[in-house]
Amino acid sequence: MAGERKLIRDLVTQMLLKEYLQKEVQRSGFGGMKIQRGPMSTNISMEIQRPGLVIGRKGSAISDLTARISDKFGMENPQIEIQDINNPSLNSNLMAYQLTKMLRRGWNHRRAAYTIVTRIMEAGAKGCEVIISGKLTSQRHRTLKITKGYIKHSGEAAKEVMSKGYAEAKLKPGVVGVVVSIMKSDVLLPDKIKEKAPVKEIEKEVEAPQVEEAPGKEAKEAKEPKETK
Repeated sequence: MAGERKLIRDLVTQMLLKEYLQKEVQRSGFGGMKIQRGPMSTNISMEIQRPGLVIGRKGSAISDLTARISDKFGMENPQIEIQDINNPSLNSNLMAYQLTKMLRRGWNHRRAAYTIVTRIMEAGAKGCEVIISGKLTSQRHRTLKITKGYIKHSGEAAKEVMSKGYAEAKLKPGVVGVVVSIMKSDVLLPDKIKEKAPVKEIEKEVEAPQVEEAPGKEAKEAKEPKETK
């Protein structure tokens, strides 16, 4: 039971830390985080679109953030690592946040969702799905789902190859939730079979051995000397 309680406590701490970091560095483009606990320290790896804003001048901003995390969550010696996002259009957390920004600015929910889907597919994704749920046009709850390309919904493959991002937008009618799922182009599906090109066999021409024919009668008579009378 002690191990299960510790596991639940660590998962709750990880969820609260993710929400805290998402609010603190959202303007820098928060793309997700991973936590690795070691015997001496806790490594926190964050994906950021603009790392310079998080690091600050001479590392002052990231030092303040490390101190606040240590005091708020009771972590001993936290180490923060910043990773740059190469393609923001294929990051599900960034796309979910961009969609909520568009909704807060007054975009029509259907137009905003199709804009995000088009942007993701043009970036080279195999497939994507956008779900917007909440009070979209009236006081009645509605859900909009747009799917394009190839998507895995269940099984172990869905956990490995699908990237999901969540965000919320506080509008006048109420709170709207956004879920963006992306399958990147470089993922390898377990049911995909690669066909190898056939190997061409090079046939070598084998020369037949030359067989010397036995000399005939004419050749024997020519070689034998004629008797003189």
